[in-house]
Amino acid sequence: EDMGEVSSLSEDVIVPYGSFTDCIKTYEWNPLDPGSTEYKYYAKGIGLVLEKAVGGSEKVELIDIIK
Repeated sequence: EDMGEVSSLSEDVIVPYGSFTDCIKTYEWNPLDPGSTEYKYYAKGIGLVLEKAVGGSEKVELIDIIK
């Protein structure tokens, strides 16, 4: 039931792993759980680097990539 839409194609993001430019920012929600809205940021060649709860302080940041 999760839904989402692209909000931006050119976001700059800084996380413990590093800095990224031109990230895709999405807005995601679930109609069955109205309080679970978040922004997600995706970097080219890496994938998901940051998740932030809308209206809250919760976030998940990329800290390392294990190869």
